[in-house]
Formats: sequence, structure tokens, C-alpha cells
Amino acid sequence: MAAAVPDAGSPAKPKVVRNPKPTPGPPGTISGTVRFSGDTPKPMNINFGGAEECKPLMDDPLVRDVEVHDGGLSDVFVYVIEGLRPGVTYPVPQETLVINNLGCRFTPTVFGLRAGQKLEMVNSDPVLHTFSSRATQNIFNYSVMGAGKKFETVFKSAEAMALLLCEVHPWMNSYVGVMEHPFFDTTDSQGHFSFGGLEPGSYLIEAWHRALPAKQVEVVVSAGADAKAEFQFSQTELPAPNTRRRLTSRKGHLGWLDSTGDTP
Repeated sequence: MAAAVPDAGSPAKPKVVRNPKPTPGPPGTISGTVRFSGDTPKPMNINFGGAEECKPLMDDPLVRDVEVHDGGLSDVFVYVIEGLRPGVTYPVPQETLVINNLGCRFTPTVFGLRAGQKLEMVNSDPVLHTFSSRATQNIFNYSVMGAGKKFETVFKSAEAMALLLCEVHPWMNSYVGVMEHPFFDTTDSQGHFSFGGLEPGSYLIEAWHRALPAKQVEVVVSAGADAKAEFQFSQTELPAPNTRRRLTSRKGHLGWLDSTGDTP
């Protein structure tokens, strides 16, 4: 996400140091729910643009920007943006995360990992896919042909959010939150999130969704306690339907798709 640029002649807003010293007591947790009110957008039809090889692999050839179940918004990346003590580092997990090309979709579509952590990219489809990074800090482009093919990569620098897409089938995309710390989560189908291990103190956390403006809330974590944080998004915050468009063609000829499935 692009950072705000201050007006000419105005001093930049200093970054808040919320917890400069350790606070005694066992670590706590932040958990909560991201909710959505109002009508969800109409799913967008995929214009295959000649990519007929994907049709038999897809049971549901629609793109849904917003998925809500019982009021909970899924695929929201929630993470700490302020409050961690300066100079503290966190070990990078040895676990290798996996992203899969399956049924001409990326799985998962929104996820987080640590800078320096291994990411295995797998193609489970019998067709050509690419893993192309449209990021600021972590740029790569890998082609993977054939089911079962895989390779590993590492996002070396923290970045939120990095876009992955398939240049052959541009409706395929995934968003990656690359973090220097372990305090993040992606909401489940009911909009729930949780991350623990936080020192007692005050934190600013952000909820990021691919189709909605990011939101922030302040949370105070007490020793050994579960601090609750709630986010509320609404239909009124969505862009107009005729601006919700996606890449839909292939081989460098980029078309766009709106909610009716028509390409202007």
C-alpha cells in the first residue's frame, strides 16, 4: 500500500513509539471479527479470452471480490502496524508455506508470511501458469508447466501487500502480507482472526481487504489477556460497479472485466 505523502512544507508525521520499554507479565492475544454490512457485490463472470484450457478445470467460473458469511468478512489480512518495541527481532519460522495453482485459481488468495520464510509454489493443473510478483520490494516471474511442478522462493523484504498473479490467466491472483514480525492473521470464512505472543501494551492494528479501504483500530493488550478488536466494513465503501474491473485476457493483451462480464 502506498504511504501518504505530506503537503509541501508540512513536516512528516512522526511514527508513534507506543511501547518503548518491556512491560512485565505474560504475553497476551488480540482476536476479533471483521464484519460487513449491506449487499455484497454481484460476482463477476470470467472472460476466458481464449484460455479455454481452464474451463474444464473450473466448477465455478466467477470472481467474488467480497465474501460474507453470517456477517463475517473473509480474506481480510489483519496485522500489527505500530506498538512493537524498536530493535526487537523475531525468529523466522522454518516451516515452508505453500501456495497452489489449482483449478485455475490461487489457493490461498490472501495470506501472510515472514520476510525470509520459504514459500513453495505449486502447479496442480495440467496447464501453464506463472507466479508473477507485482510488488515493490519482492519482484519475480516464474513459469510452471504441468501438474505437480513446484519451486521455492523467498520474499526477502517486508511488504504489505504484495500481489501475485498469473500472466496467462490474469483473473488469478493472490495477495501476500510479508511481515517482519509474527503478529498477523487472515480472517476465516466467518471473519474471525487471532494472533498471540504480544507483550502487554498499546498497539495499532490494520485490516486490509482487496476491494475495500483499509481500517485501523487501537488495542490495549493486558498481561495474559485476550484483547478484542472489531472492524466494520459496509457496502457504501465499495467502489462503483463499473470500476470493479480485472485483467481478463492473456499473452500480454490486457482486457478488463466488469460485474456484467462485458469487456469495454
